[in-house]
Amino acid sequence: MKNRLILILVIIFFGTLLHAQDEQRVKDVVLTEKSNKIYISAGLEKDITGEIFEYLHNGVIVKIIYIINVYKEQPFYYIRDSVIESILVEKSIRYNLFEKQYYLTDGSEKIKISSRKELNKRIKKINDIFVINKNKLKDGEYYLKIRAWMESLKLFPPISWIFDIVSNRGFDTSWVRKEIK
Repeated sequence: MKNRLILILVIIFFGTLLHAQDEQRVKDVVLTEKSNKIYISAGLEKDITGEIFEYLHNGVIVKIIYIINVYKEQPFYYIRDSVIESILVEKSIRYNLFEKQYYLTDGSEKIKISSRKELNKRIKKINDIFVINKNKLKDGEYYLKIRAWMESLKLFPPISWIFDIVSNRGFDTSWVRKEIK
């Protein structure tokens, strides 16, 4: 009986970890050049799940973070490419139960949103984020990598002490590479 209980708990634990990796991907990575500066636009493939909206409605703050790195390729295969620029874009969502509104913080911009559809549209995309001045790119080949993740949802103490398994509901995408020309 004790072994069955342990087996069930292990299955539930690993099931929640596997479920947390929702196969989210970064797509539509577009680099644009305006007045000798390079900008990036990208988006996530899937919408935020209903489960995440339930957490939002229960007072959990959700953060989606995009990281963009610019690399210079090194001429020899055994030397690691060097990061010359690193940008972090953070989008934070919270829900106000009394107003029935979502509040999205995107950098210094705070937006009030009333529908899930509009929130998904805004949270999934980053548009025209400044990456690097073209003048910094001298001799050599350069490329950019981008990925996104949702921080594991954290409940406030003492609830987080009791429901620690619930705290592992984020996602993490793989890196997407784009050449800079």
